[in-house]
Amino acid sequence: MPRSVLERWKSPYPTTADQLYEKDLRTRTQALLADRSSPAFDVVDIPADAGV
Repeated sequence: MPRSVLERWKSPYPTTADQLYEKDLRTRTQALLADRSSPAFDVVDIPADAGV
């Protein structure tokens, strides 16, 4: 394997530099988790006292 490949800077995971995307994602996630009747709770178990 080429040395340039072995020594290149590694990213821990794919990410986006768009801060508006992150803000929108957080807003949508908070709204989803605020609705206890959401189908998301069929697959995600968050205790009622978790503060979400």
